[in-house]
Amino acid sequence: MSKKVYKDIFSYELESENGRLSELPVGTTMILESLPGIDDEVWPDAYIDRIEENIWILTDVTRKCMEESDIPQSVYEQMSLEMNSSEDYEIEIQNSNYRIIIRKDEEFKILSVLWNKVREDFFEYFSAVTGKNLVKKTKKRISQILPVYERAKNVIILELESFSKEIESSQCGIIDICGRVKNIDSIEEKVYRKGILSSQIYERFDDIAGVRVVCEYISDVYYLLGYIKENPLIRVIEIDDKIEKPTQEGYRGIHVIVEVDVYYSKQLYRDVKVEIQLRTSFQNGWAMKTHELTYKQKSDLSKEISNQMKILSDSLYEADSKAQKLRNMIIENKEE
Repeated sequence: MSKKVYKDIFSYELESENGRLSELPVGTTMILESLPGIDDEVWPDAYIDRIEENIWILTDVTRKCMEESDIPQSVYEQMSLEMNSSEDYEIEIQNSNYRIIIRKDEEFKILSVLWNKVREDFFEYFSAVTGKNLVKKTKKRISQILPVYERAKNVIILELESFSKEIESSQCGIIDICGRVKNIDSIEEKVYRKGILSSQIYERFDDIAGVRVVCEYISDVYYLLGYIKENPLIRVIEIDDKIEKPTQEGYRGIHVIVEVDVYYSKQLYRDVKVEIQLRTSFQNGWAMKTHELTYKQKSDLSKEISNQMKILSDSLYEADSKAQKLRNMIIENKEE
């Protein structure tokens, strides 16, 4: 069924076209044509269709070469998700001929600006998704916010270091406190490994800023956890006790997701997330030795490797438990 044409103009004329989208009757289309080729032939670059009273669709059909190439449908699906969640327009990308959905009356000049922006974004997101990268504007936003996470990390480290100096080592023996903030490359890799939209980074990632504390004994880990929970400057969001319930491979430790407020560059940032990992020295030794086997793996570990890792973890946990028992005995003897 042929479309009822309201008007056809050259694409470049849209930016100087007087009038508004509301001038198109419902059910009609406006054709935006290319400049004549060497044979004086013209062809459509895009169509503007008025579908309903308050819905217009601009369909870009300029990418025939991409349509004919072997591009997986999943690429267009991911692009659609990324662009709709990150940009201030609505788009459908079923193939290279994307559709911009407009839900309010606009001047043709404004629509021309939007179309140019989407055309630029289309190729940048296509390059990013196929290369498993983040687009430049997202990287820029991340680089601007990372110092805030650095400050949040330092707030936690300062609190825990102060606590370590204030108490007796017999109450809570802390061996080491360190921290890090993920760099852009690490965040980028995790976005695609976890299948997370770039717009969800701050919502879904709890470990952009991380602090690790290594304690002497199991009881020290729980003593420190108690301090974190009662500290009014630190808001505990989630506690994952992997000492109580270790992973299948044998990882043990306590992960605490907390939030703190940060004042940076004359601005107050509330509820900045930091992940705190609490481990004994034996648990930390196991984690360091098996780090490359248990993290960022492209395929599942074999059952044999997992079993060997679990055996090593259980042996170290037994050593932890015996060390804890020995410490308790020494304390009891001193009290007598």
